[in-house]
Amino acid sequence: MSQCAQCGAEFKCGMVDAPGDQPCWCAQLPALLGVPLDGSCLCPACLQERLRSAAQGREVPDGL
Repeated sequence: MSQCAQCGAEFKCGMVDAPGDQPCWCAQLPALLGVPLDGSCLCPACLQERLRSAAQGREVPDGL
């Protein structure tokens, strides 16, 4: 299981926890600038909130 870099929730990341099986759930979402490429993923809830904030023109917190 992966752990969300923002809230600490555990979730299954298709890229880390089951590589090669199928695309990760996040591949179905729009691309988002500001998501780290260092392997620290966000859980579905935090990534959805980040997308809503970006769509509304609100700033995304630094570091994630």
